[in-house]
Amino acid sequence: VLLEGPTGIGKSELVRQTADELGIGFAVLDLGLLEPPDLVGLPIFDDGRTKWAVPAALPTSGAGILLLEELNRADRTVQQPALQLLTARRLHEYELPPGWVPFAAVNPEDGEYQVSPLDPALRARVLKLKVRAAIRTWRRRFTAGEFLAG
Repeated sequence: VLLEGPTGIGKSELVRQTADELGIGFAVLDLGLLEPPDLVGLPIFDDGRTKWAVPAALPTSGAGILLLEELNRADRTVQQPALQLLTARRLHEYELPPGWVPFAAVNPEDGEYQVSPLDPALRARVLKLKVRAAIRTWRRRFTAGEFLAG
């Protein structure tokens, strides 16, 4: 799933609330702040072979949603492994646990943001959902007390 919408519209909060409602884990990686080793890990030498240490931020058990934030703001050296994690669910020896689902969030490529266009092959492999503000829905939920209870 690829959520696309303007900054501050609540893409991350929508995913967090979904995970909470489902009673599953939620982890966020802000790709715009990462360097390649933060995502792919550091190489380690083990029994005469090079392996990759799994970064602590990646889930290793349970079920949940892994949100890859700012996918199209990330440096290409981070974006490429993130795309592999999003589409193939793996990086080197690391594999996203079966109960985890990867999501990504991006800002529009409309000229208002400093973003890199996403690869057409990636866009063909994800469900793209545009996130937009719906003031009537927000007002109805707010007046019903849904936002005041939490």
